[in-house]
Amino acid sequence: MKDNITRTVVLLMTVLVFAGCANQTEEQRLSKLRGSMKVKAYRLASENVTRLALVGYSKTSGEKVDADLIHATLGVVWFLAEKNEYSLIEADVIGRPGTNDIKLVSLALQSIALSKMKYPGLSKSHYDELKNLMAIRQNSDANSVEVEHKVCLLCLIAVSLYHGDTDLAKFSADALGAVTQLDYLPPLIGAVVEAKKGSPFKAVEQLRELNKNERFSEHKRVLMAEIADIIQNCPDKENLGEELMNRVLQKLVQRGIDDIFTADNQRLLLEKVKSLPGAITGKTLGQMFADDMTNHVESSHATTK
Repeated sequence: MKDNITRTVVLLMTVLVFAGCANQTEEQRLSKLRGSMKVKAYRLASENVTRLALVGYSKTSGEKVDADLIHATLGVVWFLAEKNEYSLIEADVIGRPGTNDIKLVSLALQSIALSKMKYPGLSKSHYDELKNLMAIRQNSDANSVEVEHKVCLLCLIAVSLYHGDTDLAKFSADALGAVTQLDYLPPLIGAVVEAKKGSPFKAVEQLRELNKNERFSEHKRVLMAEIADIIQNCPDKENLGEELMNRVLQKLVQRGIDDIFTADNQRLLLEKVKSLPGAITGKTLGQMFADDMTNHVESSHATTK
């Protein structure tokens, strides 16, 4: 009887332990990661190597270099290499309290790394802190800062794709994905980047797989399929020219703009540009863009008849 009771107690404790592990919060998971030997060892090595390198450099050159700038640069390098844990560690090193530029870089890197490491809540909270700090510095409000960031990142995605700067395109898409919590955006732009780099068949395959992924909503999967069709039907698949990039980006904006810009974002944009029809009609930016494209297509057909 005593053995049975002991076994029952042990079984219940085991179940409780595993249940606790299964329901860990993002904060608990991140705290466990930061306390791991791997993270502690890398952070210690990074801080020591940077300190020694700076001592040697200042002796030979007579110039002083800020250690925080080195760690910030390493954070960006690791991010581009898709080593998100190392990028996060470097961001943690420079993440002391303050409102200077390095603090902003730290929050930005932390937000992106946490998003890619599947910590959506913490990624959003770091981005919110970044917006608030920038709003204080600019004597503005957090919503205005958010809109500026999103517009800037969209422009960076577009211009980098046009100019074939695939690293900047991926970086900007990852950043915008972290800011907006749109998990479909980085892999979508990643597939377009593959096409731009001369691997259109790989791009189409990636987009078709994303189209089958049920974790994305229907309209997101439709977007994947439509862009796959645009690339697949391109006559010269090895050379995605300006016209094709226009079509890809137009489709992305038409389908995704209402995801990227929240209702508050759109109200602010329409208030700033009161001449936009949406300021009067109450339409969203996506609806306005779709109407504009429809009118453009209809007028084109009328002209060719």
